[in-house]
Amino acid sequence: MEVGLGGPPQWLTPVATDDPEELAVELVAEKLRGVVRGSDAVVRLGGDEFLMVLSRIGHARGAAVAERAREVVAAAPLVLGDTEVRVTI
Repeated sequence: MEVGLGGPPQWLTPVATDDPEELAVELVAEKLRGVVRGSDAVVRLGGDEFLMVLSRIGHARGAAVAERAREVVAAAPLVLGDTEVRVTI
């Protein structure tokens, strides 16, 4: 399932950064990783686009995971320094 916020895929690993846009992407990635199972993957396609790879899952469960991802990302603002930013997918 492709998820967009707003090159080659990069496996997401936390990286320290002072760039607010990159930090926002990393925080969203962390939220998305919390939605999928350990056997699934969240891949950054580039910019603010992600791919959630869900293995052995039917359409109904996939739709439920997509809705849960939307809810989790929208539930609380991202804190970027002194600024709170609301993000939706």
